[in-house]
Amino acid sequence: MSRTFLVKFLSLAAAATFVFAGADQALAGGDRIRLRCSAEGSQDISIDAKVEQRGNRLKFDASFEASAGLGFNAGQALTVIVGGVDVGQMILSDIGDIVGDLDFDTNIERNDNDVPPPGDFPEVGTGTSVVVGPLGCALANE
Repeated sequence: MSRTFLVKFLSLAAAATFVFAGADQALAGGDRIRLRCSAEGSQDISIDAKVEQRGNRLKFDASFEASAGLGFNAGQALTVIVGGVDVGQMILSDIGDIVGDLDFDTNIERNDNDVPPPGDFPEVGTGTSVVVGPLGCALANE
């Protein structure tokens, strides 16, 4: 093994260790947390949920999609449950598929469709359950 190769290898290993250690410290320090989960039903139906926390800001998004003809209709409300807490409902729309979305953000901006999370929105972490209508998943690091 050449000396140049060994020096490059050790430099890369040290850099990788620094990057991964920094990522662990950022998560442990609460600087930024990103969690996500998704689930698919036995037919053409799916959910997706994501949470981002940075400082005092919390962003949450849950979405639902199903093919037409599976028993879901435009105007129907689906309950969204996070960590066992009913956090709200999404109203489904028909855009060819039947879709719905529920977005929360503690930092509302002009012309934004997000709303503040309810006061009883639970603390979330890895493994927190998200249920949208008939499907559920557990949040994991993104």
